[in-house]
Amino acid sequence: MREPSAVPERSAEPIKKMIQPPAPNRKKVLVVDDEQPICDMLRLALERCGYTVFIANGAQDALAIMDSQKCPVMLLDFSLPDMDGMDLFKRIKAEHPDSIGFLLTGWASEEDLIACNAAGFTHCFTKPVSLVRLFESVQQAFESPPVSPCRTLAGSR
Repeated sequence: MREPSAVPERSAEPIKKMIQPPAPNRKKVLVVDDEQPICDMLRLALERCGYTVFIANGAQDALAIMDSQKCPVMLLDFSLPDMDGMDLFKRIKAEHPDSIGFLLTGWASEEDLIACNAAGFTHCFTKPVSLVRLFESVQQAFESPPVSPCRTLAGSR
């Protein structure tokens, strides 16, 4: 019978870094989606990229967060329980005109792109979204805010 091998000791430093509160100078991103697994995945990935992430599971929560945090960049699901993502972003843009929004939707058409443009979104991403493309867009939004809204319909496929 084989003897169990010793498990090497691991440093707790990486875990400590993950649970430390975010630095006050980190860039803020608001994620609005009623599907908690999507929120959790986006939070984890965005935090690893250095962003401070706020999560809202509906429009009213998102509006409350914006009142206190003023996140300049937002990822909003189209289908929310209390208001659709386009109407929510219109309300946010009315109070925070410099806000940059990315719409996440399960399906998209030419009409959706036109509505996305009218609402002031920068991009409309179809699910499943490419995290690489999404995070590149978020990074670009902080580095050089877009000039024109919703220029392309970008998905992951």
